[in-house]
Amino acid sequence: MDHNKTIPIQSASGHAGCPGCLPGDQSVPLCRAEIGQDCSAPLLQGPPADIQRLMQALDRTLAAALAPLLKPGHPGDRSPSSTWVKALQVEPGEVTLTLRGAAHCEAARMADAAFQALRAELPDTDIYVNHAA
Repeated sequence: MDHNKTIPIQSASGHAGCPGCLPGDQSVPLCRAEIGQDCSAPLLQGPPADIQRLMQALDRTLAAALAPLLKPGHPGDRSPSSTWVKALQVEPGEVTLTLRGAAHCEAARMADAAFQALRAELPDTDIYVNHAA
């Protein structure tokens, strides 16, 4: 008998889940954080309309930057922003974007593309792009 098995307790009301959630029992998503894993969904803070607009811009820009690197017919099952964006914080006059991965090679190119996308959307805003690793 395995006494170390983690049994996560889920809310009775359920929730829609995020891109980082795992399929759970009874159609209720299971958050990775509830079972001790890193959540793969980006941390988004700020006005919802701004967050949505910026994430859409990041999706378009990062997809275009990644296109030459993908093999023809690659399914692209996840959005580029959910793959690359670890956190996006929007405050008055300032935006901080944290990308996954180390700051070299492909990640450096993604950081530049993301910065240009944010600058196009927010021309009079201080923009900071960091790497999580």
